[in-house]
Amino acid sequence: MTPVTLIFSAFGPYVEEQRIDFSNFQKEGLFLIRGETGAGKTTILDGITYALYGKSSGGMRGEMSSMRCQFAQLQQETKIEFIFSVGGKTYKFFRSLRIRKKRGTGEIEYIPQQNAFFLDEQGQWAPFFENPGIKNMEAKAQELLGLSYEQFCRVVILPQGQFENFLIAKSDEKEKILVTLFNAEKWHKIADWLCSQANDQLSKITARQTAMLESLRQWDCDTFTQAQEKQAALLKEVQQLTEKSLVAHKNLEEQKQRFDEDNRLFELFCQKEKAQIQYEVLTQRQEEIQHQTDKLEAARKASALNGMWEELSRAKQEHENRIHQERQAQEAFVKARELLKLAEAGMKEIQEQKQSCTEINQRLLKLKSLREIYKTLEETKLQLQLIVRTVENAKKQWEEAQANMEKLAAEKEAVLVKKEKISKEHIRLLFENAAEALARELKEGMPCPVCGSIHHSSAVKRQERQTENFALSQISERLEHLSSRLQSLETELQRQQEQERVRRGECERALSAQAAIAAQLNALSVQLDGDIPDAPALEKTISLLEEKTVGTEERYTAAQEELLQAQLAFERRKTIALHEAQELEKEKETFLRREKLFYQSLSFNGFLGKEQFIQARLSMEEIADLEKQLKEYEVLKNTIKVTLSGLEEQLAGKKKPEIEAAKETLAALEKDCKECDTSLILCQETSKRMQNFCQEYKKRQTELSKERESQERLRIFGVILRGDKGISLRRYVLGVMLTSIVNEANRLLKKVHGGRYQLVRTLEGVGRSRHVGLDLEVFDANSGEKRPVTGLSGGEKFLAALSLSLGLSSVVQSRSGGIQINCMFIDEGFGSLDENSIYDALEVLSTVRGSHRLVGIISHVAMLKENVPCAIEVKKSRRGSSLAIHG
Repeated sequence: MTPVTLIFSAFGPYVEEQRIDFSNFQKEGLFLIRGETGAGKTTILDGITYALYGKSSGGMRGEMSSMRCQFAQLQQETKIEFIFSVGGKTYKFFRSLRIRKKRGTGEIEYIPQQNAFFLDEQGQWAPFFENPGIKNMEAKAQELLGLSYEQFCRVVILPQGQFENFLIAKSDEKEKILVTLFNAEKWHKIADWLCSQANDQLSKITARQTAMLESLRQWDCDTFTQAQEKQAALLKEVQQLTEKSLVAHKNLEEQKQRFDEDNRLFELFCQKEKAQIQYEVLTQRQEEIQHQTDKLEAARKASALNGMWEELSRAKQEHENRIHQERQAQEAFVKARELLKLAEAGMKEIQEQKQSCTEINQRLLKLKSLREIYKTLEETKLQLQLIVRTVENAKKQWEEAQANMEKLAAEKEAVLVKKEKISKEHIRLLFENAAEALARELKEGMPCPVCGSIHHSSAVKRQERQTENFALSQISERLEHLSSRLQSLETELQRQQEQERVRRGECERALSAQAAIAAQLNALSVQLDGDIPDAPALEKTISLLEEKTVGTEERYTAAQEELLQAQLAFERRKTIALHEAQELEKEKETFLRREKLFYQSLSFNGFLGKEQFIQARLSMEEIADLEKQLKEYEVLKNTIKVTLSGLEEQLAGKKKPEIEAAKETLAALEKDCKECDTSLILCQETSKRMQNFCQEYKKRQTELSKERESQERLRIFGVILRGDKGISLRRYVLGVMLTSIVNEANRLLKKVHGGRYQLVRTLEGVGRSRHVGLDLEVFDANSGEKRPVTGLSGGEKFLAALSLSLGLSSVVQSRSGGIQINCMFIDEGFGSLDENSIYDALEVLSTVRGSHRLVGIISHVAMLKENVPCAIEVKKSRRGSSLAIHG
């Protein structure tokens, strides 16, 4: 991780926005964070950890709300923005804290906001989340950096008093950090995966062995030898069942031949019985056949009279049609007579209307003269409606102006009361502030200008007065705001009073205009026609009267034409009605003549009447079908008679066999044969399956033996890598990494105290050997012996921890596959060093120059200020701290 910028405001002791551009220190690599004690140096590191993880760098300051600046205004938000790069990509973590008061109680509540962004290909910040929570942000930081909060504070930000934690950490603690830094978890996962694969293979082998034993039990065997013995017994049983099946099939064939002969004779007896039954049935239908023969004869006679019957039917239809036509002619004649009467009445009415045209013309002249009066009346009504709306609007605006004036007067009164109250408080604070200033200048023995006393036991505390000064400033601002508001209210009140006067005048003028138009409207109403209310009704009446006068001549001419046409139609319908009556008499005579001739022919052919003739009539298809049925009956009867004679001659002297007993005997033999075949097939299938089972079982035994050998080799290899009986592969790899780190640290320690101390790995351990190899000791060249790192003095321990941290950063940066650590922040620790040790530490830190790494040091030691030119200076004041960048 490489920091780019850090921006924060209203955070810790910082009120205004502060910005740190870490690129200013990239060339030098080493920079100092300096300032007075309590100015806010560590707050810079807190800004980074709060932005990433929502926690302070030392883990002792609680939630972000505890870091809000006490000097910030309520409306000012606390903001932190940290931009950094990892793996060539740039990210931004943002957090803010807004304050608001709860309604009703007035209690203060904090509204947090946070989000994480990445810089996309277009150079725009794109969010990772829509509405993230605190845990989402912490998880995203750990994902991007590869470090948890605790690991980040041990590797990147070394808090005050915890700098040597990595140096003195136990093997297990170091392992957790190194696993993350070098992505060494994969070696442990590989070993676990191999062991898991071996266990899976063992489970599969065991399951297959169990399945094989279970398959033996399915054959009622406990061992494979028993299964082989059972296979031999099945082969012997197949041979015995084959011989038994051959005997059964031979007996069945002999019985089938005897059954076929008996069955043929039985069928002949059945045919004879069936023919006898059919002949008896046909004999019983003789009466029915005779009736059908009589019906056919009658149908043939009726068929000869069909032509005469059709002529009679046509004559009857023509007679009925003529009756209908004669009736229609009579109805048309009556209708023509009615239309003639209506035309005569209409002519009479038109003649009367023609006489009244003179009166209508006189009324038209009078109504047309009133058009101008009605027009003026309509315009006056419209003016009156507009005036009424104007009056209503004027009244409404007048009332609104009065209401606004009253509201402004009330608000003005409330502001005056509030201003007076705040003015009293302002005067009180001014007096107290003056008293505090006076008390601050007084010293013991100096007479007080107010009371004359030379003892001043009631001196005001400075911190309390700072708070009162702040309150006095706020009250002054509120007084200025209220005075400004009062002046604007006074101006607005005067404007509303002027507007109310204008609205009142407009309302009075509108009422006067309304009264004048109403009087004009009454004068016009007297001149109107009593039956016509308005101008549209007048125009409608004129139009109706004009239509009456204009269309009178046309209607008179049309009525004359209509009367002439009605007279002609009446004469034409009268002639048609007489003609149709004459034709009806002729058609009646023809129908009666043909009817008489038809009934004479019926009597001659033996029919008693028309109904009997109609019943006897059949179509040609029906006659043909009936003839066919009678012929088929005779043929069938003769055929059955001949067949019956032949069967009686063939079966003479023979007895009908007992076919059911023969069937039972044959079925019993077939059943025996089938049972033999079924037993044989089942035994053969069982023997074959048993044979296949034995072959497959033997094959599986061979495969299972090979799989057991392969599984055992895999298990032993996985156990060795996991370190169940020694050092694990992951611990071994981490040991190699730690050796590289120690070597790099020792290279730096050669510059400390003349190279007296060197760090070495401890290979001995207590308990299970797989958990050793990552502890550290220090080799003292003066004594020639090793001793624990905890035995170093505070300054020596600091220098060793500094070398180890720089070595860790250098090795991690040079290795691929792990995380990238391009920065480090050290919070204090230099205060415990003497002058020579500080020079040694600076010599060690000088190695970061040109390595593309950053090391930030928080310290107030003067020697560091002289030797580290790049710095972030924290300036402390009564209104909060600020930053100055020196690069």
